[in-house]
Amino acid sequence: MFSLVLLSCVWILYKGLHFIFLFQSKGYRINRVQAHIHDRGFLTLFYTFKIQIPSKTLRNILLASFHAIVTGIIFLYAFENVYVYNFLSNFFFLAPFVAFVIVLSGAVLTSIPVYLYRWIIIQLARWKIRKTKTKFIGISGSFGKSSVKEYLYVILSQKFRVAKTEDERTTDIGIALSILKNISPDIEYFIIEAESFGKGEMQSALNYIPFTYCILTGLGNTHLDLYGNKKYLIEEQIYLFRKLIETGKAYINQDAYDTDEPTFKILPSYTTYGLSRKSEIYPNDFKTNHTYTTARIHYQRTSFHIQTTLLGKHSLQNLLPAIALSYDIGIHPTKIQQAINSIRHTKGRLSIHRGPAKSVIILDLINANVDGFIAAADIIKYFPQKTKIAVSCGIEELGVEKRDSYERIVHKLINNGIQLYTTDLLFRKIKKSPAVITFNDVSSLQKELLLKLEKGTVVLIEGEYPPSYIQELIKHK
Repeated sequence: MFSLVLLSCVWILYKGLHFIFLFQSKGYRINRVQAHIHDRGFLTLFYTFKIQIPSKTLRNILLASFHAIVTGIIFLYAFENVYVYNFLSNFFFLAPFVAFVIVLSGAVLTSIPVYLYRWIIIQLARWKIRKTKTKFIGISGSFGKSSVKEYLYVILSQKFRVAKTEDERTTDIGIALSILKNISPDIEYFIIEAESFGKGEMQSALNYIPFTYCILTGLGNTHLDLYGNKKYLIEEQIYLFRKLIETGKAYINQDAYDTDEPTFKILPSYTTYGLSRKSEIYPNDFKTNHTYTTARIHYQRTSFHIQTTLLGKHSLQNLLPAIALSYDIGIHPTKIQQAINSIRHTKGRLSIHRGPAKSVIILDLINANVDGFIAAADIIKYFPQKTKIAVSCGIEELGVEKRDSYERIVHKLINNGIQLYTTDLLFRKIKKSPAVITFNDVSSLQKELLLKLEKGTVVLIEGEYPPSYIQELIKHK
């Protein structure tokens, strides 16, 4: 019996590390953890023996210490209380649930000092904004935010002193830290990428920031499960317009504008952008292949040609608000053209790498979403390789639209002649086709994928994928 008690406590400790990693990956947000369990299934999460070790951050160290102390107390108390002893010995298979409860309790307790820390940092950022003459540009939306931010930063830097929020610093504390770190007296424009994982988070992050310009990218169903319905999601994404100053201007994705949201109609000034001529800034003469994209941009009775190594229509669409805003504040089209020509895909955002056996690996790892997956599938079709494979572990937090979203993805992949390797069994349930191949875990998927890699193969890695496996795929130069 003692061995079962010891086994239970060791199992609790072991699983606790994995749950700490889970909370870390979901920003310690309980609603995101709930969505993850719902998507992956509690049996898969609680009864897998493969764990991922959390990073050595202060909060994780506190969580791990709390978890170890509580587990130690349970172990010692088992010899003082017969009920605890019997529970650990007779119901040792419930150890993962005990581990989850302990980590959840630790996450709630550590949220108290974290809240105080956030409040202090935000107040310091608020004070700094009151003292600065920097103009603020806000970017929100379901997808495309990071790309628009990077493109805009490169173009504006041709003429102005510009700063921006760092990658993954898109919530209240991240934005405040970026403001404190990156705004100096000589900064003329500061670009803020804002993201929300629930109702009210945009207000918490942006309520003290006066925006001179705002950009709304596409509105999709990213994180829909966290909001409950599309209405709340849209309301959250357009919150930044409330902080637009009277003389400010908004740039709105045409598809988002067509939702007929009344807020758009009362903005002091706005420009719509998109791929069709009904937008105020739009491209034509569009051409693309696996190495470059060209188009002629039309805006305010002006047109000019651009060429870029950015691939696909969605990259072009993400360039449009950056072009319009830059033109509006006085950057000449020639300078805009030069800046666009210098932009490259950053690693993890449709970046292209040489894989084993001269295969081609395309990494699209950041912020997996349905529209981004479909756009990436459209890019792969331009590659000359005969064998085309997309790898995905699934997309979470889609809520009631998950099945319909997966149907769109599978339809696009099959039409473009792309095989899908996935660990999400829902893809297979939707379409029983030789083009959709499912695996029980990432390791077995990786082994099969490595066997397929050769000179005539191009692989798209879409969404979250273990870093160690990515290194194995792109280590060959």
